[in-house]
Amino acid sequence: MIHPYVKALLKIVICIHAIACATYAAKQPNLLFIFPDQLQRDVLSVYGGPVDTPNIDRLADEGVLFSDAVCSTPYCAPTRMSLVTALYPQQHGVVQNTGWKQRGMRPDEQTYPRVLWEDGYATHHYGKWHLEGKKKGDSVDWYPDLFRYFPEYQDNMADKLETYRSRGQGRYSEWYSLVFPVEIADELKIALDHNDLWEKWKDHWAGQMVLGMGMLDLPQSRIALTINWPT
Repeated sequence: MIHPYVKALLKIVICIHAIACATYAAKQPNLLFIFPDQLQRDVLSVYGGPVDTPNIDRLADEGVLFSDAVCSTPYCAPTRMSLVTALYPQQHGVVQNTGWKQRGMRPDEQTYPRVLWEDGYATHHYGKWHLEGKKKGDSVDWYPDLFRYFPEYQDNMADKLETYRSRGQGRYSEWYSLVFPVEIADELKIALDHNDLWEKWKDHWAGQMVLGMGMLDLPQSRIALTINWPT
């Protein structure tokens, strides 16, 4: 039998532990950073644009809406590097997209995800990145399950992407080896046909992007996003 004083002491210890955990959790709120590629602010309904974006609007209503934020550069990789290091491109050294004799992110870079990880956060990254080497399995300690658009996503979706390509000209878009089902506008199709651009641009990387500039042709269904935060 446990002595009443021991029981009382255990209850006090449990209460102190619970308070400490709650205080620690309050000091470490969950952080979710969503960074879309080539998203123009003035098309979003939250900024008065013509496209209805209720979920983005809700994030803005419940959080902070920036009105004067700008990218540090029009290039993808330098902008992402600035976001994670809080440095200008001329300071961190990534001044253009990786792949043109441009280094990516080094494992020893001081970044905010690394600082959070060192402070006890569980940190993850999923999606477009291309700041470090593209070799499969390359990662850093603070991204233990890195899942980039290349090579992980591309490998995972290879069969599906090929089915989109089989839809034929004007019905798929190829963007840096990723393929999406689209339907191009009739006006664009007339221009492409009239100038024989299907043939002229079929082997040009930039031309291929233009040939697939259409609306995404995806099933109209709701997608539920469930996030299981670490406890």
